[in-house]
Amino acid sequence: MRIGHKIKLLREMRGYSQKAVAKKIEMSTTGYGNIERGGGLKKKG
Repeated sequence: MRIGHKIKLLREMRGYSQKAVAKKIEMSTTGYGNIERGGGLKKKG
């Protein structure tokens, strides 16, 4: 099981939306969704 899939399962088990988690960790919803789908983070600048 990929790490992104594990993160998604844990988020769903706790009843959080992607938007809520992204806001809590201070990143964009798109960026957080990329993590769940197995993509990486893009560096700024």
